[in-house]
Amino acid sequence: MFANFTLLVFTGGAIRFGANHILYRRFGVVLSAPQFLAGVLVLVSAMPDFLQPFRFPLPTGLTLGLFLPDLLLARQR
Repeated sequence: MFANFTLLVFTGGAIRFGANHILYRRFGVVLSAPQFLAGVLVLVSAMPDFLQPFRFPLPTGLTLGLFLPDLLLARQR
């Protein structure tokens, strides 16, 4: 069986893939975030609750799955 973290990463990746696919086919738009912003959001989601500078409602696995392409690949303009 997969751990909850792994399932959340796969779920976040599937949501990102589906949203990109639908938005690109319908509007010609691709979702992306700057690498710095993606890294900060993943870091904030991984912090304990009492250290977070603001309340972040998504779990770390889901956040990592949503922003993993932005962390690994640099967007070319």
